[in-house]
Amino acid sequence: MTDFQSFAEQGSFIPLLQRRVMDQTLPHALLMTGEKGVGKKTLADLLAAALLCHDPQHRPCGACPACRA
Repeated sequence: MTDFQSFAEQGSFIPLLQRRVMDQTLPHALLMTGEKGVGKKTLADLLAAALLCHDPQHRPCGACPACRA
């Protein structure tokens, strides 16, 4: 499974997004924009897995039922 570090080159918002996930302070909506093929869906899937996974560090394992959902 892809992790947040895979998106480090995308911009400084990735560490902020990861911190907001860990602090449980995400806004009610996020708008992901960009050209086709830059990884918007992959990042959205990763974010969903990070929010659903039962890992206390919010690092999606990719194996549990919550991550696969």
